[in-house]
Amino acid sequence: MKTRTITALLALAVFLPFIIIGHLPFTLFIYAMATIGFLELIRMRKIGSYLLPLSLGILLIWMMLLPTDSGFQSYLIYSKVEVFMLFVMLL
Repeated sequence: MKTRTITALLALAVFLPFIIIGHLPFTLFIYAMATIGFLELIRMRKIGSYLLPLSLGILLIWMMLLPTDSGFQSYLIYSKVEVFMLFVMLL
């Protein structure tokens, strides 16, 4: 129980500044956490680190995290769901 409490306090010390600051630092932090989580999942499932599926997976995660009100959406010909389905079929 002591270890969990210490871990929770350390996590709070790391996460809280990003939450308070918000905007770009928070967004970059979320992107980093999602990427680390994806890489942990790949390592846990022992899939291997093939460059193309790994790159497509990370790009897919970043695309799904992209806010809908960002200016990037205007450059896309297809909707976010259509691009997501294309990535899923490629994987």
